Amino acid sequence: MICIRLIRLAISELLAGRGVALHCWGGCGGSGFIAAGTLVAFGTDPLESARVVNEATTKAETGSWPESGWHSRLLTHLLPVDLGVTKEAK
Repeated sequence: MICIRLIRLAISELLAGRGVALHCWGGCGGSGFIAAGTLVAFGTDPLESARVVNEATTKAETGSWPESGWHSRLLTHLLPVDLGVTKEAK
């Protein structure tokens, strides 16, 4: 799944001390999902991750997130997935 690969890429960049900029051309909430999924990988509760991303997108006046119900539901499915964050990094 491309989303998992993008979350892992974002994590590897963050763990290397580099920043990450996300942008979605499709307009269907992909960048928000990657951002929220990255937060989940670092140990943030999925509902809190969705709240944080929604707050950021609302503040930036780029809409709200999640744009679809499946976005936030899918975040809980990331919990058992190895996304490349060790317990020490959380």
